[in-house]
Amino acid sequence: MHKKQRLSDKPDLIIVIGVIIVILALIITGLKHATSPEPLSGSVSPSIFSSARAMSTVRQIAQKPHPTGTSENEKVRNYLVAELKALGLEPHIQSALGINKSDQIGSVGIVHNVVVRIPGRVSGKALLLVAHYDSTHAGPGASDDGASVAAILETLRALKTLPALQNDVIGIFTDGEEAGLLGAEAFVAEHTWAKHIGLVLNFEYRGNRGAYSGST
Repeated sequence: MHKKQRLSDKPDLIIVIGVIIVILALIITGLKHATSPEPLSGSVSPSIFSSARAMSTVRQIAQKPHPTGTSENEKVRNYLVAELKALGLEPHIQSALGINKSDQIGSVGIVHNVVVRIPGRVSGKALLLVAHYDSTHAGPGASDDGASVAAILETLRALKTLPALQNDVIGIFTDGEEAGLLGAEAFVAEHTWAKHIGLVLNFEYRGNRGAYSGST
């Protein structure tokens, strides 16, 4: 009788081992997908997104605080224009009066957006990539929003070297975000390209901690 019981227990043991193997395989697969890829160096092809090149951009624009209306803000703007031109693009600066009436106090100021466009194969609505290049007075803005600016710049670098997409891609580096989304307001209110937008991807960071910190 004991021999029969041992034989009947064998299939149950095999099932348990099989389940454990499947669970372990799923855990390993999940961890593999959750692991960030190795950052690529700045020497890789311009058609490939390079974390090293993007990080170099962050270091350039986040050396000092550069809030709207300051000389440091102008330096960052000039750097972005120069980088875009080096890619063979034709950026322009939209200088306008940004007005935000959404809060009780309201905010207003002169802003200088950096705007660029990569033509697609057909006419139609464009994809808009947005990040702001100004920072607060208290910090250099590496995370908010320098990392996003660098990511978009590196993306535009890759797109410029690849075959044209179906639709246009518009990139805008807005000014005056920290003062109340002034650059975005000015673009929507005054720029002719705003009417051509079909989809917006806005890249923004909430600081360098779990809670929002205005000092990033």
